[in-house]
Amino acid sequence: VKKICKKYKIMINSITADFFMEKPFWKQKNQSRYLKKIEELIEKCGSLNIKYIILPLVDNSSIKDKATENKVIRELLKFEYKLLINDVICLFESDFAPKRLLKFLKSFNSESYGLNYDLGNSAGLDYDIDEEFNSCGRYIKNVHLKDRLKNGHSVRFGHGHADFKKLFNNLKKIRYSDALIFQSSRSERKDNDLKELEININYVNSLMSK
Repeated sequence: VKKICKKYKIMINSITADFFMEKPFWKQKNQSRYLKKIEELIEKCGSLNIKYIILPLVDNSSIKDKATENKVIRELLKFEYKLLINDVICLFESDFAPKRLLKFLKSFNSESYGLNYDLGNSAGLDYDIDEEFNSCGRYIKNVHLKDRLKNGHSVRFGHGHADFKKLFNNLKKIRYSDALIFQSSRSERKDNDLKELEININYVNSLMSK
């Protein structure tokens, strides 16, 4: 990874631990094995100077009850020291409504834990961006750009329920200056994903230049 980053002059700012979503530890028989994977990931990110690890709490890893929520908090708090010594921050991607999400985030030390904001997920859930930022804006350290239909799938930027203008206005308010990670939908045409990405990049650039 270091050689590739040096060769192509790129920097990896964050990674999303999709294995955490596919196999959340609380649904597994050998829970310690999956918690160990998180610990190993923190150490690897520290050695690669990757600042953020995103743990998705959506879809298959969505928290459905208070008992599970308490268990997640209890187990993930155990990584605080490991995060600190590796200079890594754990960010949650959650489907909680704003007030519940704020309460969840307050359970953690904000120096080592925070929030990844996914525009498409919030649009799909029909959450209000202003309300989300008013509640949890100070915890946002990373942003995923995505557009989705309400209660539906991902689509090309500007064709779904996501309000990009409102997002960028709120990012200005919290003086956000970190990365914007594109998680745009794939092209409906075969082998045309690069062109689709270019269309979405141009869409974002046109909004940010206004």
